[in-house]
Amino acid sequence: MTLQASIEALKKAAQHEEDLQKVWNAFFDLTFFPEFLKNSTGCRHDTLESMLSQIFSQLPNAGNGMDSLLIVRYGDSSLYHGPFRLGKLHATFFYFEDIGIGLSVTYTGGANVQMSRFGVQVIPTSGFSPWQEPGRGVSVH
Repeated sequence: MTLQASIEALKKAAQHEEDLQKVWNAFFDLTFFPEFLKNSTGCRHDTLESMLSQIFSQLPNAGNGMDSLLIVRYGDSSLYHGPFRLGKLHATFFYFEDIGIGLSVTYTGGANVQMSRFGVQVIPTSGFSPWQEPGRGVSVH
């Protein structure tokens, strides 16, 4: 399987696979492609950083929240990944920006890990998008 096919398979698994260990293994398998590591570079992504901080600071055992976040992007794709810390715990994530779905793995000691799938609603817009109250129509004042 090519690298691009593996990334597409990972994206599909992130959306539909119930066994998160299979999803994590699919992500980990990307590291066997030298071009995946070669073409992944550190970047700034303020929105993703803020989103991850909000999500993971709410988890049990998060200590003082998330810190030491390194965001890496594969090429010019929508796949971001990287390590971070939750208190004394080490964790890592991957996230597909175009579908708003990712997975995190927190190492809780020994062979124990905690896996979490997370998602955000991606709302494509070309400009102003009025706020919508849940269950009601658009509210513009």
